[in-house]
Amino acid sequence: MKAGLAAVGTAMALGAAAPANAAVAFVGLYDTGVDNSGNVLAPGAAEQHYVINASSNASLSLPNTPKVATSTSWSANDAVGTQGSSWISPFTDANGVANKSTNLPTTVTYDYVLTFQLSTLNLASAVVTGAVQSDNFVTILLNGIALPNQAQAPVGSPGQVSYFRKFSAFDTGGGLFVNGTNTLTFRVSDFGVISGLRVADLAGAVPEPATWAMLIVGFGVVAGQIRRRRRAGTYAIA
Repeated sequence: MKAGLAAVGTAMALGAAAPANAAVAFVGLYDTGVDNSGNVLAPGAAEQHYVINASSNASLSLPNTPKVATSTSWSANDAVGTQGSSWISPFTDANGVANKSTNLPTTVTYDYVLTFQLSTLNLASAVVTGAVQSDNFVTILLNGIALPNQAQAPVGSPGQVSYFRKFSAFDTGGGLFVNGTNTLTFRVSDFGVISGLRVADLAGAVPEPATWAMLIVGFGVVAGQIRRRRRAGTYAIA
């Protein structure tokens, strides 16, 4: 699936027809660490679509433009210049000792925000799907409201590095979108000093209500294909 392009026709790709009477458009859905064509940026490059607009780290200037980052604790980024995704962080080198500070609170939060556009007559049926990895844990919000299906986001205790190496699938559900500008926020809670976020396979669809059952089956098929396709990490519903 081509990251970052308007997701018109996604419903058809999943085996369900998009509503014929609706003008459907998602504009600005991008995975982390990619350019406008969905190609992975090099480590250290500035993130082009997500911005950190809130943080409990008082030493971080806001808004902050994250950088493409790497860490020996995280899954490997997709190859530079290919379609995929990469980790982003306010720290260029997530292993760097210079980034560490003993003055930060026990839990530090960072709000990574993606702003996108939506135009549809069927707002209640709109859905965005994707997969996420985070260091440490993430709460996903759509237009400032926490998603009702948070069980699909990484949860657990500090130091569970499995969430640094596995993707967790998520979907926004319906009812929280607006016509025009929307925001998708990934609120990362970090136990320590290094924050990281990776979002992959972000896509949008606006199915007719009657096609939801077909979409559920379709998402399962696509998830199975992704598990077989990706080398950098595995997908798992947390």
